[in-house]
Amino acid sequence: CMGWIIHARKRYLFEALLAIVLASYIRPYFIPIMAIPLGIVFVVQGKRPVFRLLMLPLIAFSIYFSLAQFSKRTNVSSLDSFHAYQEKISGGWGGGAGARNKSTYSLPTLPVVLLPLLIPMGVFSALFRPLPFEAHNPFAMAAAFDNSILLILSIYAYRRSRFRDFLAPEILWALSYVLIFSAMYGIGTPNLGALSRFKIQ
Repeated sequence: CMGWIIHARKRYLFEALLAIVLASYIRPYFIPIMAIPLGIVFVVQGKRPVFRLLMLPLIAFSIYFSLAQFSKRTNVSSLDSFHAYQEKISGGWGGGAGARNKSTYSLPTLPVVLLPLLIPMGVFSALFRPLPFEAHNPFAMAAAFDNSILLILSIYAYRRSRFRDFLAPEILWALSYVLIFSAMYGIGTPNLGALSRFKIQ
């Protein structure tokens, strides 16, 4: 992805698309997680803006197709079914029902049109939780220590950054990837232990 963004060589884009196809056979939700950031960067890059604007319908169709394939392969058609799908996966990482119950959290139930309001909470949970006061065992405390350092560094980096810094194509791609990944996991996985393990990716 970085090779395509920086050097604009089509070979890199082909390799990135091939990687998306291969990754989707491991976890279907990697299709939107990996494809959407590439579409965003393609549209906002400054080179040949008219051509990119004309390509916007194709990008929009590709994003729709990736989400449709994700929905088809996971039988996910709503937040509830996505939650059930993620819970099934995270349950396989197991530590027993007791361990899972201690480290679970819940998001408020909202109508579908208001689901974007849950994204900030989901992203924060996926990236920075558990926090120290949520840790119930030594492993959770280690994860909380790691998350606290990450949270402090993120605040520090944000305070030192300017808005235009986030529009740099390589930063925009990385940020889009992290936010989409975190939103899907944070909303769909109500288990902090599973989120800590998934976050390693």
